Amino acid sequence: MIKKGLAILLALMFFLPIFPVANSSADGYDMGSINEEFAIVVDASNPTVAVYGMEKNADALAYPASTTKILTCIIALENCNLDDLATASANATNFSVQNSLMGLVTGEQCTIRDLLYGLMLVSGNDAAVVLAEHISGSQEAFATLMNAKAQELGMANSHFVTPNGRHNDEHYSTARDMAVLTAYALQNEAFREIVGAATYTTEQTNLSAPRTLTNSNRLLIDQAPTDDYTPTSCLYADAIGVKTGDTDKAGKCLIAAAERDGTTLIAVLFKGSQTNSTMTAEEKDQRNVRRFTDAIALFEYAFNSMVEYITVSELVDLGLPTTFSLQAGNYAEDDPNMGQFEAVAQPDLTATISFMSNSMNTLKSNLSSLAVVKTSTIYAPVNVGDIVGTVDYVFDDRVLFSANLVAQTAVAEGILATTVSPETADTSEAPASESPSSSLISSPTPDSGSTSGSNGSWIWYVIIAVAALLVILLVTMIIIRSINERKRKKARERRRQQQMRERMLQQQRNYRRTSK
Repeated sequence: MIKKGLAILLALMFFLPIFPVANSSADGYDMGSINEEFAIVVDASNPTVAVYGMEKNADALAYPASTTKILTCIIALENCNLDDLATASANATNFSVQNSLMGLVTGEQCTIRDLLYGLMLVSGNDAAVVLAEHISGSQEAFATLMNAKAQELGMANSHFVTPNGRHNDEHYSTARDMAVLTAYALQNEAFREIVGAATYTTEQTNLSAPRTLTNSNRLLIDQAPTDDYTPTSCLYADAIGVKTGDTDKAGKCLIAAAERDGTTLIAVLFKGSQTNSTMTAEEKDQRNVRRFTDAIALFEYAFNSMVEYITVSELVDLGLPTTFSLQAGNYAEDDPNMGQFEAVAQPDLTATISFMSNSMNTLKSNLSSLAVVKTSTIYAPVNVGDIVGTVDYVFDDRVLFSANLVAQTAVAEGILATTVSPETADTSEAPASESPSSSLISSPTPDSGSTSGSNGSWIWYVIIAVAALLVILLVTMIIIRSINERKRKKARERRRQQQMRERMLQQQRNYRRTSK
């Protein structure tokens, strides 16, 4: 009687998505427009909360299909050495051809690394069983380990029975729980490397030649065309993984991750529409790609909503350093500042910078360390208004903008060359990020063995002039190269945006054509 009651309760829980009990409309995004019944989009840094309310039946029970392998993969990474060998048992190779398989044969020995790529790229059910038996001795014992890990991560509405996600009524999860799992797994660098690979070639084994594996995630790689049909491209420049899934009961499933400007988003999409045998190749493909195009649409909305903009003027008001203390050589002996002078950066204050919200917060809290001063050796005379160098403002290995450094105080030239002593050089106003190579050095002292002080001084002037000319030419070449690189980067970005728009328009046309 108790078992019957539990069965009824479980059945009711699975039917809950039919009723309007969960949020199906995001703040500004119509979640009803996506094909999948269960969905959520989260920031990996806070995976229990949907960004901008982008969730749909996220806490209702659903079958995760092969996305289960995310849990199998992370458990294997935490319990195995990647170079260890595991042997495929007869049980691990006992699958029909309808299954997604790595293609292992009984008695074959593979490295854990190769098995994990076979698990995550081609969704090898056989690889999952080999890993489970290698780690725990049996699938049943491994399921116990899976459920323990799920509980550790706070996946309170999940229960796992198999290592590969083959259908079992007692094997279920929720979109939110799987987002939590994926966010955890993405913290593992080896996991990120595996799920982000478009292709992978295994080592030769005792029973097989090397295998070339192609990822089933069409956000990362296009499917190969056939003589009759070229599959729709779903490539997404920001995609970094993670896993597809597909069973009759689970429908078309996808857990995808994308990264832009330091922000990682995860989209979980469960139970998309299935294909059937009466469909043409094009009809089947359009049904298959819905989960990928839905993920792209969700990512684009979320990323665009998370972008913040700020002007250079606002950054300056917040404390961006623009005044720097520099050192000139060959200054007059009576110079009270011993050759030190101030230079001010003159950036375009109207220029606008864009970042994801979390990166923008980090940027604002690190303004004092952004400036990288670039100068050649400076010699007096220095006049007010002279351009004496440049400064790059760099954040997260990206040059945000550059500016000329203009002298604000003058330095008179000395009759004889003077040397700057280390004790008199004051760099207290220079930013912490300024390196010794960016500092200005003094002019050389006259050679004590020269026959004429004045003649020696003229020789030094000639040498200094030639050296300064060479440095100016080098700096000019570097600036021109930097400008050209920025132009090429902008051109690539425009091409990427154009390709994305063309793909989306093509997908919309295909969808409208198939909907008719």
